[in-house]
Amino acid sequence: MLKGKCYELAYKLVQKLPEALLVHGKVMGKAKIKGKIHGHAWVELDGIAIDPAYDLIMPVKEYYALGKVRDETKYNTRDIIKNSLKFKHYGPWNEKEIR
Repeated sequence: MLKGKCYELAYKLVQKLPEALLVHGKVMGKAKIKGKIHGHAWVELDGIAIDPAYDLIMPVKEYYALGKVRDETKYNTRDIIKNSLKFKHYGPWNEKEIR
């Protein structure tokens, strides 16, 4: 895993897949942060979750179960452009993702 790069990596990947959704949410940590809930970002396309930070590709349902995903927000291309211009960073972009 590339520590602290998930928002940037997911953002850059979704730029190459304009029909995909960028997802920000909270996941249950693994390895050194095992058991700790933290903010994370990944991409979803046609029922598949793509997580460039952890180098994972799997069905969304399995990904959500594995990471105990919660408080997710899905962004389409228009929302991505709007939020990246407004906040001038890769994410997170709303209170639900930050808390």
